Amino acid sequence: MTRKGNNKHMRIGIDLTWLGDKPAGVGTMVGDVVAELEWRNDVELVLFRAGSGVGKHWRLYKQIKQARLDVLWQVGDWLPLLLPRGLKTIQTVHDLISFDHPEWFPQSGFSRWWSQRVRVGRSIRRADVVHAISQWTADHVRRRFPE
Repeated sequence: MTRKGNNKHMRIGIDLTWLGDKPAGVGTMVGDVVAELEWRNDVELVLFRAGSGVGKHWRLYKQIKQARLDVLWQVGDWLPLLLPRGLKTIQTVHDLISFDHPEWFPQSGFSRWWSQRVRVGRSIRRADVVHAISQWTADHVRRRFPE
């Protein structure tokens, strides 16, 4: 879905694959940000939903590439594994709870390694901007990923 206005200059994509049917919390925040950005004449928003499963990253890559985005804002999940060259990215980090309390998550072995090191770690290192939702989260990200 593309939300257009007049004389748009920057195309910002937002991946909403994670968003359920009844937004709450993060979904409400994103809705508020989208509503504010829609008033700007220098922004065009492109909203994505790629579904789930093993093909999600490939579907997102194709959607992002086809949309010719300037920026991808990943707000409710981690950056896709495949991204077009030159695409600027914003990764929102709500918390790193899976690092602090791994016992709360059913993952173990390879699955935990994949989630923490590949998905989370790669997303934070790859992002042009890391947007932490609080100072505590920002400090935690800096301690966990000092590079």
